[in-house]
Amino acid sequence: MIVVGNEKKGLSIPASGMSDTRLSVPLAHTYLVLTAFFLASNHVIGRGVHDVIPPVGLNFWRWVAGALILLPWVLKDGSPARIFRGNLSTYVWLGGFVTLSTMLVLIALRTTTAINVSVISVFQPILTVMIAGTFLGERLRTTQLIGIFAACAGVAVMLFRGSWSAVLELEFNSGDLLTLCTPSMGMN
Repeated sequence: MIVVGNEKKGLSIPASGMSDTRLSVPLAHTYLVLTAFFLASNHVIGRGVHDVIPPVGLNFWRWVAGALILLPWVLKDGSPARIFRGNLSTYVWLGGFVTLSTMLVLIALRTTTAINVSVISVFQPILTVMIAGTFLGERLRTTQLIGIFAACAGVAVMLFRGSWSAVLELEFNSGDLLTLCTPSMGMN
């Protein structure tokens, strides 16, 4: 069983045949912050090297490096690796979607800015909630609706710099439009 925090307050995910692995809440938060940092750095690095490294090559080496870093944990016996090995085809499909999404973002970064890509990517969690509601029948809670509204309002203020006239002058370039297509495929 994997436990985040204590069993009463934390997340508990049973996994048969595994010993208890305890992860403190601060450590879990640290991992979440690092994940967000590495995902966001993709946009900055992708834009910074778009003239030097082709998007497909950058995407390939990014995922190869990530796989090599995680490989020791996946191959370790007695770890959650059995779950991954048992569902390998599912993870290959999911990985394909995420990899394609990342590649499209890196291609988009050739014609748009890292800030535009990051701001547009804010809509990805909103799309996730909408898909969960549609396909899983999950109802939105008031706090989720408030979060969606706050995210949309924040994105609108940043995109339009607080000016209604900027809304009328809004122009998308091909990179912005390509970025709008990527959240439906996976995280980038």
